[in-house]
Amino acid sequence: MFGNNAKLIYSILEGEPYFSVEPKTGIIVTSWPNMDREARETYLVVVQVEDMLGLTGGYSATTTVTISLMDVNDNGPTFQHNLYTFAISESAPVGTTLGRIMADDGDVGLNAKMNYSLEDLEESSTFTIQTDPDTQEGIVILAQPLDYETKRRFVIAVEAINANIDTRFMNAYEFRDRTTIKITVTNVDEPPIFYETPYNWKVLESAQIGTQVGTVYAKDTDTNNNDIRYSILKSSDTRQMFKIDPSNGTVYVANLLDRETAAWYNLTIDARENSDEQLSSSVSLHITLLDINDNVPTLSQDYQPYVCEDTQAGELIELISATDADDPVDGHHFYFSMIPEKHINPNFTIRDNQDNTASILARRSTFTQHDRTHYHLPVVIRDSGSPILSSTTTLTIRVCACQPSGHCPSGGLEVSLDVSMQILLALSVCLIILAELLF
Repeated sequence: MFGNNAKLIYSILEGEPYFSVEPKTGIIVTSWPNMDREARETYLVVVQVEDMLGLTGGYSATTTVTISLMDVNDNGPTFQHNLYTFAISESAPVGTTLGRIMADDGDVGLNAKMNYSLEDLEESSTFTIQTDPDTQEGIVILAQPLDYETKRRFVIAVEAINANIDTRFMNAYEFRDRTTIKITVTNVDEPPIFYETPYNWKVLESAQIGTQVGTVYAKDTDTNNNDIRYSILKSSDTRQMFKIDPSNGTVYVANLLDRETAAWYNLTIDARENSDEQLSSSVSLHITLLDINDNVPTLSQDYQPYVCEDTQAGELIELISATDADDPVDGHHFYFSMIPEKHINPNFTIRDNQDNTASILARRSTFTQHDRTHYHLPVVIRDSGSPILSSTTTLTIRVCACQPSGHCPSGGLEVSLDVSMQILLALSVCLIILAELLF
């Protein structure tokens, strides 16, 4: 423990020429330049320590030291192949994975992380590439729909670059590598494609049977380019108002149209290939009927006008309005008038208010049920369409013994009839009594 007996000296028994040990301190140091973790990561070094400075008669002990080399970013990515080939169906949905490519990197951990990118800008919108965070592989993914008939092959350059670059060990350009991928699109027999979807047409409601409404067009875009047969789905045209030429897709009027019965039709057109597969597709056809002036205007309701017995000349009897089943672009405008006659109606007149209403006015005063119980007033209504259509409706105006408020009690006419009936019954009784007296 004391003196020269306690003086220690260290030496390497195993581990040379890579490592050495300071004899007096026991510090292990490297003794081999440019050690490479990628060639050998772990070393076992046997160290011996002796007392008495290693002289004869002293004691010794040994230990094994495990030395692991820590990784540095001194390797760039390297593709295993100069060309990768993939095949994909033209019907593959967006998001489909075509395959994986891999650039090797001798480093580990963060030093091995890399990013992939597509270099061909023209095709970069059709495909994308992502890095698998676990395997560091490049995943090639479909980003846009494919069409075999438009483009059948893609050739794209791919670059892999380290995510972390350390220029202490290599130049920046050494941390990347490039390769090429070739993608072949395989053909799939597809149904016909309509050139427009949906179709929107207009036709006059007065169109005669056989009038051409329009033409739909579908095409087989496959290389076979099969003929197309057209038909109207029966459930979309149950009344068979239209028909279609099966060979060219022209739609015709097949029945008399009436906008006031049905203002539009939604048809489903089927296009089917003339082939063994008989692939088909459908499209919506919306047909709007354009209005023509083919309906006469009529009173908007069943008016029951009455005139009070004490009505004065010029008083309003009834305010009337009209309706019309047509639908003109500029809206309705109705004109009200009386039937042209040689003599002016002495009892009532019609005043057109120029707002699609008219006022029925009294022309004289003092109406009595004793004179007349009701009057008939023909009203002529004309529309503003082309051609102008008109109708004549006769209003029945009752004479009423109105209440002080001017209201005519319901059943006023029935009361008058009841009184008349009572008089007739009384006269009948008198006649019966008289006959008995005479006989």
